Amino acid sequence: MMSVPAIYLHEDDQCVFLGTGEGTRNGCKISVDDGVLRVCAHGEAVRRIELFWPGTFVDGTKILADQWERGYGALSWHEPDEAEVMPWYFLAYSEGETQCFGVQTGPSGLCWWQIRKDGISLYADISCGADAVLLNGRTLEVCRIVMQTGEGDPFEAAQRYNNQNSADSLCREKSRPTRMRGAAFLNRLCLCLFVFTFSFRHGIIQTEKSRKREEIMNVVFVIFGLLALIGGAVAALVTHRKSWWAATLIGMMLFVFGFSFEIVPTGYTGVRTTFGQISDEIVPQGFNLKIPFAQNIKLVNNKQQDTVIKSQIWGESVEKTPVYASEVTVTYQIASKRSAWIFANVTNTDSLISQDIVASAIKSAMVELTADEVTVRSRIEPEVKEKLIASIDEKYGADTIEILKVTINQMDFEDSYNAAIAAKSIAQQEQAKQKIENDTAIAKAEADKKVAITNAEATAEALRIAAQAEADANRLLEESLTDRVLKNRFYEKWDGALPKVMGESSVLMDITDEIN
Repeated sequence: MMSVPAIYLHEDDQCVFLGTGEGTRNGCKISVDDGVLRVCAHGEAVRRIELFWPGTFVDGTKILADQWERGYGALSWHEPDEAEVMPWYFLAYSEGETQCFGVQTGPSGLCWWQIRKDGISLYADISCGADAVLLNGRTLEVCRIVMQTGEGDPFEAAQRYNNQNSADSLCREKSRPTRMRGAAFLNRLCLCLFVFTFSFRHGIIQTEKSRKREEIMNVVFVIFGLLALIGGAVAALVTHRKSWWAATLIGMMLFVFGFSFEIVPTGYTGVRTTFGQISDEIVPQGFNLKIPFAQNIKLVNNKQQDTVIKSQIWGESVEKTPVYASEVTVTYQIASKRSAWIFANVTNTDSLISQDIVASAIKSAMVELTADEVTVRSRIEPEVKEKLIASIDEKYGADTIEILKVTINQMDFEDSYNAAIAAKSIAQQEQAKQKIENDTAIAKAEADKKVAITNAEATAEALRIAAQAEADANRLLEESLTDRVLKNRFYEKWDGALPKVMGESSVLMDITDEIN
């Protein structure tokens, strides 16, 4: 019999030929792929499908078929009968060869075989009760067609056929679709996990500095990839479909491809290793190919990085004054051309700028500055940077690590020195205050003196002016008082009364009586 059947669609009283292996009519598509009969219909209701394989059996062929319910004593080898309906399966034996024809199905359809003069037909009734089924665009897997030829005893051939294609009986239980769904679910789950780890490994993990985390992701990537391949292989073995083998092959290629490239992000350079041997060649940014499972590309961070030291670093100024620095930030950058050397010689790139190196540079800078200069950031930070560059170049080589900036957020003396400075400051402030008070008193006394002098001078001047005025007045008066004027003023002032007393010197005499 031919492996690809002709397909017919039974609609009520008519039978319509659709094609060989696949056919479409009025939105209804019927196909046989790898022995699986599938139906997909949109608007049309489907009731019965017929598959026909042209060919004939040789003379003397005996047929063994099943019954719908029970055998009723009819289960025996007999001559082919065109009118006989053979549910699920039948066997044809001739000349020491047994041909087995059957289906693997379940509730999707009722299947039976019939022998024709020019071939054999397989009917699949997929109606829902008494009505044709409306799939509304769904795809229905009706059954899987299983044909097998065995030599030797027909009972042994039938037993082998039964064991290979059904756990219970020849294809009456739909155990195969259940296994297929389980295998397909496993494959899809593992494939999703595989794609997730694939994206994560070549995306997020590239920005991490931890090599340990990258190694963990590689292990997870391998596990999920292998599970996806195993799931695909199991699905292919269970379903016997070439598409699953093709999917497994594609998955294997994708798995290998996942180890065939590396994406170097911006700000990083890659270092290529071949079986652990480090190459001096620097891998640039972007997409880079590598030999799977033989080469690796490790990342070295070439961005600006900070090393922060929060602990106190004690030292002395040039006068032996104790002083400390804390919250020191060193900004540095690894040169791209030295990435391979750094990867080969430095285990932990996070400790490139150690606290000991920074502390040594700060102490060396402190001892060269005075107590007044050592706490001034603009003086000590350039000194520390210069000392640190010399130490880093000596340890890692010139032009390996560039020191961009040194920032010291806190510089201070010990408490006793600060207390002495504070006491001195207070004394200086008191002295300055007293001096101000003294200067103010002196200034006030001088001002009062000046005011007194000014007032005395003003008073003297006023007296002088008054005396001068009086003298001038007297002089003028003297010049103007003549005898005639005086007599005239006497007469003007005299009231006509004569004096009552006369005398000289201090002796006065009352002359009133004399006058009278």
